[in-house]
Amino acid sequence: MQVKMMRYISIIFLLLLAVLLGVFIFSRVNENPETSSNSGEVLEVLPPIQSGVKKSHPGKFAKMPVVQAGSDSHEMTLPPSGAPWEDVYSQLFSRGESGDVRAATRLFEDTIRCNNYLFVSRQIDKILNMYSQATPTERTLRDHDAALLKLENRLKEAVKSCSQVNAGELASVIYSVVRQAALLGNSNAQICYVDAGVFDKAHIGANLLSKVKADYAGHVLQVAQAGIEGGNWAMAFLMEQAYASSPLGIGGRSWLGEVVQPDPLGMYSYLLLEKRGRESRGDDTIISDELMKIRNEYGFSAADVKAASVWAEHMYSVYFSQSPYPDGVVGVTCGAD
Repeated sequence: MQVKMMRYISIIFLLLLAVLLGVFIFSRVNENPETSSNSGEVLEVLPPIQSGVKKSHPGKFAKMPVVQAGSDSHEMTLPPSGAPWEDVYSQLFSRGESGDVRAATRLFEDTIRCNNYLFVSRQIDKILNMYSQATPTERTLRDHDAALLKLENRLKEAVKSCSQVNAGELASVIYSVVRQAALLGNSNAQICYVDAGVFDKAHIGANLLSKVKADYAGHVLQVAQAGIEGGNWAMAFLMEQAYASSPLGIGGRSWLGEVVQPDPLGMYSYLLLEKRGRESRGDDTIISDELMKIRNEYGFSAADVKAASVWAEHMYSVYFSQSPYPDGVVGVTCGAD
């Protein structure tokens, strides 16, 4: 019985290590920032509101004022790769505030990487604590120690620049770093910002968190609009999920869901947009069935259905028709716990 139990613990332990390593290695960011459009006057990211339903709509915002890169942004050199995060933060952030896209992107990438490093380190500590309470055989103990040592060595080699990072210090600035890169047009930073999971992962202190969330609420739809204008299907997915989230759902609402509030017609509108993307691959059957179920469940009026269809068709033709719908499941690569 004890041998079977230890085999089970061994399997779980190694699987958790593999998942954690995957989170660290594959939660990377694109090195080529994309500058989003700054044309127009209002946000189109907000879908129609269901008729006859009283709802606090976030309203229309002026579009995000994307800061243009300075003329010398491509001439100034960046710190050497692998430089300690705490040594380059102030310099890169200051340059980003002046519109240096390359500096903001580099700081964003390094900060996300170090945040992932700290997150994985905390999870390893939890696994070790769980493992220490078991009664493994000598051989199992050696196997686990070898697996853990291998993982730790790979982490240290990959993130030498993060080994001395103070978790509290990084948590106090990560929001500003991601926000800066997002406002400068980095498409991956925009996804990280809107998703906001990376901020939860950083364990931002309660006093700062309330201020961060207030600032987030004032900017997130502008950033989301920039992502939509870039034809980013991951951004459309985040909007769809925010409108679908339930106040009493598992884990509560997302940060974005707290801003837009759950709305069946909003969810339906974004599903229609997804359907148009899937149609380009001949893969819209499942979505069509889901759309029909939603119509029947919420009893949308003919006017609601038409408004949602017109909105989705407009969004697809203007922003997404040149962006191929991705294979597999649309997901978010930054900040997922």
